[in-house]
Amino acid sequence: MKINRGKIALDEHDKLLEHSKGELDKIVEEAKMVRDGKVTMRVKMLKLPTPVYGEEQPTLVRGISGQGAKGQGTKILEVLGGSKGGDEHAEYEMRNMDFDEFIKYYQKLLLNDLDLPYMKKKRQGHDFHDEFELNDFSRDGMRCDLDLDMTIEQAYERAFREKKVVTADPRIDGWYWEEKPTQEIQYKSLEIYVMDVSGSVTSSVLGLVRKMIFCLYYYLDHKYTKNERKYIVFQDNADVKSRDEFFSTESKGGTHVSSGLKKALELAEGYNDYDKYLFFFSDFENASSDDELAKKTLYTIAESFTYMCMTNICSPKSADTTPFSTITKEVAEKHSHISYTVLHSETGIREAIINLLTKDDRVKKI
Repeated sequence: MKINRGKIALDEHDKLLEHSKGELDKIVEEAKMVRDGKVTMRVKMLKLPTPVYGEEQPTLVRGISGQGAKGQGTKILEVLGGSKGGDEHAEYEMRNMDFDEFIKYYQKLLLNDLDLPYMKKKRQGHDFHDEFELNDFSRDGMRCDLDLDMTIEQAYERAFREKKVVTADPRIDGWYWEEKPTQEIQYKSLEIYVMDVSGSVTSSVLGLVRKMIFCLYYYLDHKYTKNERKYIVFQDNADVKSRDEFFSTESKGGTHVSSGLKKALELAEGYNDYDKYLFFFSDFENASSDDELAKKTLYTIAESFTYMCMTNICSPKSADTTPFSTITKEVAEKHSHISYTVLHSETGIREAIINLLTKDDRVKKI
């Protein structure tokens, strides 16, 4: 009889993940979420139950038994009853988790809650437009097994793809020669996250912004082999922050949108071989004296980024009709690589991510 204790542990772990979602949602709304690269969590620790057999208890596990010599013969599914040995779980414990681990832990719950797709990690050089098919190289076999016509034909195809000139050369035949790319292909992104930290930004709004950023991390990590990330907070003036500082900044002061946009444009300089992303979060309640400069800066910055997501974090009761929000909508309508999103619930996060996944496939490098 075999008991799949690993499956039991996995089921219990998934339950704990769901149970901890409420605690995690509270953490991302804290102003000082990250301290010294760590996030403090109040969690229940997994404690694997011990099967105790008994016919009158509810079913705990199932096993497969075989009959006959050496385990061969008819297999019968047996239901094993019994109660769990010991406590179901340990008590709550306060644990310090590395911020990167916390993000990965939380991403699984967010993607599940928001019904977002999972992606496979892009391997370096793994793109059907840029990577050659090398499946016939360095083959083992005998000379009589060689299909000479096929290998010569494939040699022609490879030569044409690489040199744009068709030449018959045994050295580029996959049977005799192992082809190695002369240049390592990289897919690199520059991501600039700009956050309005004026006094109107509340803790619940901060939580939504952070959830959206964690989802953006997931998809851009899986799309690129190298991700360079920079962080800006602005109010009357803009400041460049470390990642930990960005996720632990308190709101204060007024709003000058142009300061955040200008700083993002400065940070994007020198990244010519990168796909450049700008994710801008603000309540769009800009100082009236700054609207004209912000408009001019927005049109300038639109030509410098591969993709821009301008996110209005206004409250549900606030009208989405501020002068700068109107300006941003106009710019987004004129540029296919710019999206305008209103974020006042988790539904807005899903809409923004889906828009990124569908729109970003059509954009090209600047």
